[in-house]
Amino acid sequence: MKSIAYFSLFLILSTGASEPLVTDNFEKLDLKALPKNYAIAGKAEIVDVGGEHAKVLHLTVSNKETAALTVTLDAAKVAGRQVVVNVVGRLPGAFTPDLTKTWARPRLSIAAKDKAGKQVTGSQPLEPQKEDWQPLTATLAVPKDSTYVTVTLRSEVDADFFFDNLTIVLEAAVAGAAAGAPAAPAA
Repeated sequence: MKSIAYFSLFLILSTGASEPLVTDNFEKLDLKALPKNYAIAGKAEIVDVGGEHAKVLHLTVSNKETAALTVTLDAAKVAGRQVVVNVVGRLPGAFTPDLTKTWARPRLSIAAKDKAGKQVTGSQPLEPQKEDWQPLTATLAVPKDSTYVTVTLRSEVDADFFFDNLTIVLEAAVAGAAAGAPAAPAA
């Protein structure tokens, strides 16, 4: 029985179990004293929406300016690994899409850049006119030569949107994270 337990522990250690990097429900986030790896752009506030979500991040875009919360990850730690980001979001109103920038909409995104500036991304948009909270997930196999990795909750089109329960998890090393992996379009 003891050997089964040791074998199970070996499997867990050898498969590279998940490691939580960020867990933030925004209850205690002070936008005037952000953690060193957080940054805000545009109009952001913490609002109490009541119910199970209580305090959440509220971002507002007007005049097509960007509103965003960006979390910068330790590139040396996440390079060559898979990062999984989960958050719930809500976009109760509509927005007018920018037809020249199809990616410009309220969304969750993760991006990694290498020294040459080549970028790979993963993202998931919020669906408009939904009162319910929408689960969003973005996953990225971070290339081994990445020097800059960020997770962003953002929009560049006029909209009022909300986020809560952000989690960023580091998964096991992945074969697809080799240097020079093909880049996806910038988000």
